[in-house]
Amino acid sequence: QHSTMIDEALEIHFDDQCNVRVLSTEIRKHGQTLEIDCEDFVTKIESFEESVRDIYSDIDDFSEKINKRRMIALRMRIMANQEDSNRERQIQSLEIKIREMAEEIEQSNSTLKNLIALEAEQKNEIEKLGGKIGEVTS
Repeated sequence: QHSTMIDEALEIHFDDQCNVRVLSTEIRKHGQTLEIDCEDFVTKIESFEESVRDIYSDIDDFSEKINKRRMIALRMRIMANQEDSNRERQIQSLEIKIREMAEEIEQSNSTLKNLIALEAEQKNEIEKLGGKIGEVTS
């Protein structure tokens, strides 16, 4: 940027495209201040964009972690439900075995009672026969 002083209040100025500009000193200084402010603003916007990208990246990371933990929790719930189902099947199986064994015990007790009754009858018959044999021999 080249400028030449023509008057205290006016300056000839060559802009970035090499065009000749005649500006007052105050407007030129205001333009330079505005240019600096714009550059600062652009720098701040770029910094803001970087911050937003970082935040989005952090949110994506947290989202992935949350999804992984959600999947783990879901798998654990499924496993717990399966374990409950397995336990329920085991309980039902054990209840069936208990009923079967109770029936076997009932049958064994009935058979035992029948055998005891048969034994008593046979002893009674033996005693009767023994008494008749004693009468025959005497």
